[in-house]
Amino acid sequence: MRPYMRARAALAETLWALDRREEAVEHQRELLRLNPNDNQGLRYRQAEWLLWLEHDNELDELFAAFEDDAAAALAYTFPPISRARKRLQKRLPDYVGFGDDSEAVDYAAGAAAVWARIPGALVWLES
Repeated sequence: MRPYMRARAALAETLWALDRREEAVEHQRELLRLNPNDNQGLRYRQAEWLLWLEHDNELDELFAAFEDDAAAALAYTFPPISRARKRLQKRLPDYVGFGDDSEAVDYAAGAAAVWARIPGALVWLES
């Protein structure tokens, strides 16, 4: 089952990159259904993608399903980390530690494009 889950997660990522975003989200939705404990950590990418697609109700459901998760990818989805305050390193950290700067940098690198699409979000963060 593990190879199937990894292959399907890679398919979702590829579909997203090919701008087939709804299909990508659907694959991840099914992966989260098959593996509700989400040991793959797909919930973090799903949160970013749901935000991008403005699927607010489903994003709320995802937050509710993982309400005890304090990872940056969920905790900072509202509000995000501002890239304007601290420039991201050119090279991302090799390892991401829960609750440390590397987690924040990893989240900011992945979610920057989403936040740039939200009118006024970066200005709001700076104020």
